[in-house]
Amino acid sequence: MSRRSMRRWPRWRAAAPLLAPLALCLPGPQVALAQAPTEILPPKPMQRPQAARPVLPDFLKPTLDGQEPRDLTESQLRPAPRDGDVTPPAEPPLRDGIIDLDTSDQQVGPEGIDTANIDARPPSDTGAFESPPAGHDPQLFQTEDILPLADRRLETFFRNEPFQPVGYRLGSFVLFPEIELAGVGYSNVLRSPKARADLALEAKPELRLVSNWRWHALELKANGNLSFHDEFPSEDNKNALLEARGRLDFTRKSNIQGLASQQVTQESRSGVDAARASQRADVTTNLVAASLNHRFNRLNVQLRGGVTDIHYGTLQDETTGATLDSRDRNLVQTEQAVRVRYDLKSSVGVFAETAMVQRDYEAAPPDGLKRDSEGERYRFGLAFFPEHRWLRGEASLGWGRQQPNNQGLSTVDALLVDANVVLRATPLTSVLFTARSDIGDSINDNTSGVVTRALGVEGRQILRKYLTATAGVQVSRNRYVGISLDEKETSARLGLEYSISREIQLFSRYEHIWLDTTQLAGDWQADEFRLGMRLRH
Repeated sequence: MSRRSMRRWPRWRAAAPLLAPLALCLPGPQVALAQAPTEILPPKPMQRPQAARPVLPDFLKPTLDGQEPRDLTESQLRPAPRDGDVTPPAEPPLRDGIIDLDTSDQQVGPEGIDTANIDARPPSDTGAFESPPAGHDPQLFQTEDILPLADRRLETFFRNEPFQPVGYRLGSFVLFPEIELAGVGYSNVLRSPKARADLALEAKPELRLVSNWRWHALELKANGNLSFHDEFPSEDNKNALLEARGRLDFTRKSNIQGLASQQVTQESRSGVDAARASQRADVTTNLVAASLNHRFNRLNVQLRGGVTDIHYGTLQDETTGATLDSRDRNLVQTEQAVRVRYDLKSSVGVFAETAMVQRDYEAAPPDGLKRDSEGERYRFGLAFFPEHRWLRGEASLGWGRQQPNNQGLSTVDALLVDANVVLRATPLTSVLFTARSDIGDSINDNTSGVVTRALGVEGRQILRKYLTATAGVQVSRNRYVGISLDEKETSARLGLEYSISREIQLFSRYEHIWLDTTQLAGDWQADEFRLGMRLRH
């Protein structure tokens, strides 16, 4: 008996009220709260020759905002979901005490259309599973980043993982635990012209507590990077980060955001002082930043400021055993910036930004010239918003200058090129472009500063639902002003990730790094290989 004849059968209609208590045993409507959908193109619907355009019932008529339903043919209908679709199923909790007796999905399609090839779910169900609103995705910190060039939301768009963690719900918060364990092999662990190989174990734990509120936002984060080397314990990492971010919404157009963090790392062996020290110095970075944002229709204004305190630990010379004073590198930097952005449309805008930078050092280096300075930065660029389906981030071009307070040091100025853009070429392929330019200070004799530039590109390809490949290249250059010292570091990396489940991932990474410098006998090359596992929920 067909569904059409059953609908007209009097006995079936008479028995319908008796089936209502069965709804108590059925789960209520589901809402995806923690699952970020993967953008995968649906299969093409079946094409059938049709003699006439049938009129569809309302539940099969897609609607647009503010418009009436439209009559569509079968070729224009949404295809039904099939087994093996890449989009992972969401598993949100049930809502106790709520019974949904909506039977609109039981209606029969018009004659001439095979309902087995049509997605007959109501828009409320399809939207909950495939297009959750931003406020219901606890994976993302739903606010513009305080430091736009370091917007972390772009990483989620770039990674495009088919298996996203769901976390543990704690009241109105969601907790995301994660730990990464790996074995590492180094061909040049000291990054010096004389290569020394070593093996190490590496652990990277992380905890994120993210709010899931309609208004305001709060995120607390703690992570670490611990490594244990076999032959060179001086290269062990003991990194730690504590970070808190928040957003206070005054209205839909105004908010204030805050950021406070403390990070402890070890100085890189690429540094001039670290290369000749038996131990690497601990570097403690304290950061406090805030921004005030307001939107005037299409015009957006941001006022932001921040204070960064960088403190270096003491070093011991490897040859003489003398203690190296690092107070000349201890720095307090303050920054004030104004950014104005005009939205050309909902997905693209243009912006202009100006910033003032002040640097205050604790002591003078051996040449007796303290490196205190004041500077400014000017940037103009394009911004691509999350509403853009395949391009997000920002890119800018500008100019900067840093003027030392000591008259014995020369002014440093440079062209600034910055970018943090993600291109989703296809639903399975994404590319990340990064560029960063800035003016730094140097304690080397006869130089007042260094112009640093870094340019990188990384691609990510989903080969299978459970298998992902990555490849990238990054080039960074340090050009010192006043002396003939130029450094260029290039790195090329490959990676492969295998997802056993949503909670367990296996990965392997290979990276080759080489440094070209004008310093005598300063060139070196290094290889790093990692094989490990990531556990998360």
